[in-house]
Amino acid sequence: KTIPGVGPWTQEMILLFTLERKNAFPVEDYHLQQSMIQLYGLDPNNQLKKRMKEIAETWEGNTSLACLYLWELRRLKILT
Repeated sequence: KTIPGVGPWTQEMILLFTLERKNAFPVEDYHLQQSMIQLYGLDPNNQLKKRMKEIAETWEGNTSLACLYLWELRRLKILT
């Protein structure tokens, strides 16, 4: 069953912040995308989400923590 207005991004954010799941990965998140583009030199026009998921596989068990670190790097303006 689906809830109107609740898509993949919202689901992942609930898993990450509300349910505190260790392997949430909101690949649809703009700031996460921008961080990974900058940090890993990804091409935003060439299979971005696929490449992000491949990289995130190496974080297995700590994917949520990695996302939190990437967001914090942007907040601190270490990544732009």
